[in-house]
Amino acid sequence: HINKWLFMGDIMKTGELEHVGGPGTHLYIIQKLAVATAAKGLSQPTFLDAGCGPGYLLLAWSLACGDESNAIGLDLDKAIVGSARRYLSSPEALDEEKKEEDLGSMEVHIGDALRPQPQAVDLEEGSVDAVNVGLAVKSLKHLSALTSLLRPGGLLLAPICLSDSEQPDDVPAGRCEGRLRLFQKSDEGQLVRVPGDPEIPCRFILSDSDPPNLRR
Repeated sequence: HINKWLFMGDIMKTGELEHVGGPGTHLYIIQKLAVATAAKGLSQPTFLDAGCGPGYLLLAWSLACGDESNAIGLDLDKAIVGSARRYLSSPEALDEEKKEEDLGSMEVHIGDALRPQPQAVDLEEGSVDAVNVGLAVKSLKHLSALTSLLRPGGLLLAPICLSDSEQPDDVPAGRCEGRLRLFQKSDEGQLVRVPGDPEIPCRFILSDSDPPNLRR
């Protein structure tokens, strides 16, 4: 129901494919996050897409979770954020069958995907139901700021890099071979793997910055 070609407009012009995931990846993310959140009976589910690119998942979340849902995107690239805002407000974003459907709130902000400032994205700690991470990380420590925004019981999906010794030789610079893993925030505030998560193989752009306590 979403006009995928609209969200790929700038990418088709520049050839820079790193800003958008494949349809299979998008379907997997929404199936894992939106469906699981809806099953909990939440009336106003809030989603944060950290590294949102052109904003496709924000619209997918809004369609899946209804008119009381909230979807917030965060990306460091000002041009991409501008494109995302334009695509989400476009009358061509949805096909005719869905154009009259009431959508939830959707916002896109400029900022560091791994270290969002709560006030800048209008979120409080413990207020987010689901987080998608659009950058690969080497350690869960890189996700501490996002974890703080997640409520206990909330879900987070992130690409976690394999160790350096497990990286294939053909992985391009700036990317890593990893596994797309689903976590839940425990009552103690820790991310724990969701039982039965198949950890999908993936290659993602690698975050180029470490959290402050990991810098040397």
